[in-house]
Amino acid sequence: MQLLRQRGLQTPTIAGGYGPTFHPDEFLNTGFDVVVLGEAEETVCELSEHFAFGKLDLSDISGISYKHDGKIVRSGRRPAVANLDAIPFPSRDTIRASLERRSAVHVLSSRGCAAHCTFCSIVAFAKVSDGSHWRQRSIENFVDELEQVSRLGPTCFKVIDDSLIEPPRDALWCRELADDIQSRGLRVRLRGSIRADRVTDEAIRQLKRAGFFAFSCGI
Repeated sequence: MQLLRQRGLQTPTIAGGYGPTFHPDEFLNTGFDVVVLGEAEETVCELSEHFAFGKLDLSDISGISYKHDGKIVRSGRRPAVANLDAIPFPSRDTIRASLERRSAVHVLSSRGCAAHCTFCSIVAFAKVSDGSHWRQRSIENFVDELEQVSRLGPTCFKVIDDSLIEPPRDALWCRELADDIQSRGLRVRLRGSIRADRVTDEAIRQLKRAGFFAFSCGI
């Protein structure tokens, strides 16, 4: 970023994700205009309004850090997205590359984790925003995306939830997920992550029926 600025880059630049959220000052001091703190779907839309149309002042946008008169300013906390079903499915413009590499396509059915492990960046990232530290999409919404992406060719998916099974999810939820996938005739192979204390024989049996063949297990 410093090299780009030295060469005259004037385009506004925004940094987001885990690193910038935890170390916003470092990113701002290297030349980024704004750092998004926590989830970005709503924030980046408001930043677009600011940079493209001047409709919002940076001070009116929650969940960011920026420089004003040479000093770093942190705006108010932004609530985490409560209804994940309201977020549009991600663009799959580059899915051909995944198919050529024969790599799993990433999908997400929930965000966060209900645990409180002191060493975990997931928990720390969730605490940046107000609201629940674990949220889920509905089964219908999640399987809708699996079905849509399957039409493009992929059959192997990595469910990148930090913790797939958190209350109110249980063995019954796993059964309902398997029922929906099978009722649509989807032939998908899934892998994911699960906490050791959430594992039960019945839950794993139903998840296998849904198409899961492997889990990374958090202790």
